[in-house]
Amino acid sequence: MAEHTLGRFDHEAVVVAKNIIDDSHFTIMFRPHDSVRFIPGQYVSVVLDGMRPAPFSIASSAETGDIELGIGVHGTVTTALRDTPVGTKVVLRGPFGRFTLGDEKKVCFLSGGVGITPFASMLRTLRDTSGATDAVLLASAKHRRQFLWADEFLALRSPLRVVFTLTQEHDPLLHHGRIDAAFIRAQVPDFAERTFYACGPAAFIDAVFVALAELGVSPERMRKEAW
Repeated sequence: MAEHTLGRFDHEAVVVAKNIIDDSHFTIMFRPHDSVRFIPGQYVSVVLDGMRPAPFSIASSAETGDIELGIGVHGTVTTALRDTPVGTKVVLRGPFGRFTLGDEKKVCFLSGGVGITPFASMLRTLRDTSGATDAVLLASAKHRRQFLWADEFLALRSPLRVVFTLTQEHDPLLHHGRIDAAFIRAQVPDFAERTFYACGPAAFIDAVFVALAELGVSPERMRKEAW
C-alpha cells in the first residue's frame, strides 16, 4: 500500500482471510488497525493503490472487530481484490449508508445474488445479540454456490429463518423458482405484518416490488438497496 494521508473516514486494514467460491464469487476478511463501528446494512469502500474506491456492503456482525465482504467479480477492482494475497494492507473508507434495520418487530429480507451481503450482517448481528426481531430472509440466486454463507444461515434458530431458492440450478434440498407473490405468500404467511427490505440488481428489485404490491404491501413497508 502506497503511503498517503488518511482521510476522516479512512481506516488502515490488512487482509486476514479469503475464500474463493469460484471465478466470479469470493469472500474476503479485513482486520482494521483501529475500531470500525458500523450499523448492519452499511457499506465501506475499499481503496487499492491506483484504483478508484469501490463500495461493498459489510457482511460481518457488528459485534466482531473484523470486516467481511461478499463480492461478485465484474470488473477491474473486484478482480484485483479477488487476487489480493492475505497479508496485503489496504484502506477501508466508511462506513456509510442508510440501508439499515429499523425498530420493526417483524421483517422480511429479499435478496438477489450477492444482494444477500447486507442481510448477512443484519442476521449475524441479531444472532450475536440475541435480538428479539423476527426476521425471515428469502434469498434468490442462479446457482447454489452464490449463497456465500448457506450452511451458516441454514443453521440459524428462531426467530431467524432463511429460505434459499434457485432460478437456474436444481438442488433437491432447496427451492426452485423466482421470488414472486406466490412464493412470498407460501414462505411468509404473515407477510401483512412485516416490513420488507430488498437488495439486489435493479431488475430484481423491480420484480419483488411488483410482487409485494400484488400482495397489498404498502410502499411505506418496502425498503430497497439496488445497483
